[in-house]
Amino acid sequence: MKKKLNFSYDLSALSAFSLERADEMLLNSVLGATTPRYAKIYPGMKGTSMKIGVMANDPTWQNGLTCGLDPASGGTTDITQVEIVGCYKSARLNNCGNELRNYFLSQALSNSLYQETIPFEELFVQDLGNRAADFMETELWQGTSCGINGILDLVQAGGNDGGTYTAMTVTNAIDVINAVVLQLPARVQRRTDLAVFLSFADYRAFIAALSKTSSMNLFTLGDESGLSTETTVFLPGSNIAVIPTQGLDAQSAIVAGPTQDILIGLAADDGMAVRVQYDFFNDTVASITKVGFGVGVHEVNNFVFLD
Repeated sequence: MKKKLNFSYDLSALSAFSLERADEMLLNSVLGATTPRYAKIYPGMKGTSMKIGVMANDPTWQNGLTCGLDPASGGTTDITQVEIVGCYKSARLNNCGNELRNYFLSQALSNSLYQETIPFEELFVQDLGNRAADFMETELWQGTSCGINGILDLVQAGGNDGGTYTAMTVTNAIDVINAVVLQLPARVQRRTDLAVFLSFADYRAFIAALSKTSSMNLFTLGDESGLSTETTVFLPGSNIAVIPTQGLDAQSAIVAGPTQDILIGLAADDGMAVRVQYDFFNDTVASITKVGFGVGVHEVNNFVFLD
């Protein structure tokens, strides 16, 4: 029998000491960051914003069988800046090992009177990292806690309105996905980084609809398209990935477009860090988890959204 434990040492759900196993602690499941696997990443973000220069050529093709070209008719090179607006957040926890002495977790304490380490420290740090990734994924799309415009805000402000969102069911899911894909601009139709982002509820309905209506092999590896090294679900007959994200959970929206036009800045290498340290005089083990990331969208008019 296992007891549920929040790592902020909320012990209200635990009974007094018993011989339950203290060495089989399991992490609660978290979703983690999804969008950064597909977007274009810019590590080393230092400020509250960073600007990325993006170049695009628009050449005019002239007669190559004659001598002398007209420079004035040669086309243009456009250089634009995309702003990545940053978010920096911290989470702090203080855990007192002595509080565990009356519970089965005392089996994992050290023999010292000073509990300078946390039982299950590896799980503790791993869970904090997972929670940070989960927070990042949600904020990249919604930006509510960070006070920034997330991907959904940016696309809704400058993308192509594909119509009213309809919650997916086994009956309508394929039609809804096809409807939004058919509205992608012609200029991006041949790109290999196209994807449809949707909530997990809509994603499950889409998978159920595919299972019900098709005998095709629906799962293929995404390494050839450059989208992911993990198994990715594609819209059958296309190279368009269908990707669930908790960033769109409860948002009543679907977004489709080129993933490499989503620009994500990360402070340090991966945008998050966890530190744990024993405070001798307070006799607690303190932890701090920091995240630093930002998001921007290049050529937002390449995207289609339903809301």
